Amino acid sequence: MPALRRARKTVLERNTAVWVWQQERPVSVAEIAGQFFIPLYVARKVVHNLMRSADGLRCRLETVRGINSAGHRGLVKYFSVQHVPEEYLPGGRMKTAERGLQNDAGFFPPEQQMPEE
Repeated sequence: MPALRRARKTVLERNTAVWVWQQERPVSVAEIAGQFFIPLYVARKVVHNLMRSADGLRCRLETVRGINSAGHRGLVKYFSVQHVPEEYLPGGRMKTAERGLQNDAGFFPPEQQMPEE
């Protein structure tokens, strides 16, 4: 997978996790697709990837009887996020850099870089 596409995927996943966390309620995949202007199948893939992530994100998938996105009665899945790591939050990179660690892009903050000659 090309680096730019991987980076866009990561940004979309993190933005989705933060948005769901800010909602403070379970949201459906259709709501996620509408919020980020993406097709349903992409939203499902984003939720699937977030459920599989092992970077400190705590999330849950709930199933309830209701009307699905096609308008039929059946099971509807709701996705919720209970905990978001600080790297996901805006300014999280700054907090990480202040601790002396590399930021998300893999670069050290300016004060830790080697002086140019």
